[in-house]
Amino acid sequence: MSELIELQNQNRQLKQTVEAMRSALDDSVFDKQSIIAQTKTKMGDEINQLKNTVAALRDELENKFHERQQAVAETKSKMNDEISQLKQTIAVLRDELENKFHEKKQAVQLATAQANSETNQLQQTVTTLREALEMLTFQKQQEVQAVSLKANNELTQLRHTIVDLRTQLEQQHV
Repeated sequence: MSELIELQNQNRQLKQTVEAMRSALDDSVFDKQSIIAQTKTKMGDEINQLKNTVAALRDELENKFHERQQAVAETKSKMNDEISQLKQTIAVLRDELENKFHEKKQAVQLATAQANSETNQLQQTVTTLREALEMLTFQKQQEVQAVSLKANNELTQLRHTIVDLRTQLEQQHV
């Protein structure tokens, strides 16, 4: 019997050991589960923070992207407006240049026509004056010839008169 009691005591000690080990194991499991739960919570919090950071960075990136697109669109719009204004200015200046060109061309044509007309008038005047000069020269030559002929005739008459008078004088002196 003492063996039985000893076995029972041993059995009870083993049960108590098993119970203490089970309790230690349960405590260890609980501690590990608690650590795992805390780690999961920390990791979950960190993951949530990272997700929030990623979402905020994505939002900021999208905002920057939209701002850049808007700035590019505004710049394009301004450039297109400026290009349009420059094209309009070029068209106006081209029209003005063409108008000035046509005005100058007409002015040159008018001046050329006036110069040609004036040249023709001057040529006609020169021709008329040349003809008048030739006629006057001819008339003056005729007048000079007439005066010269008259003077020669008078001279001849005077010579004849002198000869006649000399002859008469000589006859009176003789």
